[in-house]
Amino acid sequence: MLRFFFLLQMSLVASLDVDEELAEDVFFTLRVLSDDGEAHIPSCFIMTAAREMGYYPTSPFLRSCLLDVAGRSKRLTLPLFLQLCSALEATRALNSETIAQCKHAFDVRGSDTLNRGEFRTILTSSAATDMTSSEVEAIIELLDPTHTDVIQLYAVQLILLRYLSRDALPCDVPAYTPGGDTHRGSSAGS
Repeated sequence: MLRFFFLLQMSLVASLDVDEELAEDVFFTLRVLSDDGEAHIPSCFIMTAAREMGYYPTSPFLRSCLLDVAGRSKRLTLPLFLQLCSALEATRALNSETIAQCKHAFDVRGSDTLNRGEFRTILTSSAATDMTSSEVEAIIELLDPTHTDVIQLYAVQLILLRYLSRDALPCDVPAYTPGGDTHRGSSAGS
């Protein structure tokens, strides 16, 4: 489900500002100087730099953004690092506004639902995800356990909102069971 959250965020265009002071601190902590004196972040530290900035891109998404920003350049200089940070803003921690935007963006018919095939396409076609087919199917099973071929977007929203709450109940709380099951499983020995 955590990977699903990344996919949802990647599907939206982020217009958030980069914390340039933090970016400079991260850059100057991880930078090396080339023979010609140019400061840059070596490729082995780029994912570390992204995590230090609070971004959580998948490896393919980071490579794609890096290619867009730096092109064939072998060096990630401070100006290029700031551009990379801007491209990675969408991978920041989840918030309720992002969840609502994602739900709205995926509700193309206005019915608050997608079928399994549509949802599978969303999960598998994003460059921002590196999910296995087993992970995709597990998420679909979680969201449509009774095989009705209906994924309720409000259920996705509620699960992700529950994920945000640090002292929340587990996702198997009856109100958050996508199949509409209103009872918990029986305990052992009853």
